[in-house]
Amino acid sequence: MYYNGKDKSNLDSFRSSKKLTVLKYVKEWKSVNKTLKLFRIPKSTYYKWKKAFDKNGENGLLRKRPVAYNHPNKIRVDIIKKVLSLRKEYQLGSWKIKWYLERYHTLISQSQAFIEY
Repeated sequence: MYYNGKDKSNLDSFRSSKKLTVLKYVKEWKSVNKTLKLFRIPKSTYYKWKKAFDKNGENGLLRKRPVAYNHPNKIRVDIIKKVLSLRKEYQLGSWKIKWYLERYHTLISQSQAFIEY
């Protein structure tokens, strides 16, 4: 497999084909140590790849992108709704919304008040 340095999907398939090649070499040679020395891969990495391949086949060797489910600075939904309603009804800017929410509701930063509708 050839990687030209431009296409990300090619990079993922290139990486997975490398992993698959290592797994095939281990199967053929029946020696994990020799194969890992040849490819200069740590044992822990090999066993992660093997576990993923045993569980999901070739799809297990593809790179999985990280997903942030809970961000620590995430703005609460009720604040977003309040900011949007203030921007629509009164056409307030971020500083006035910040001032309004600090005074009457809750603490909020100026950047949190800058939500476009």
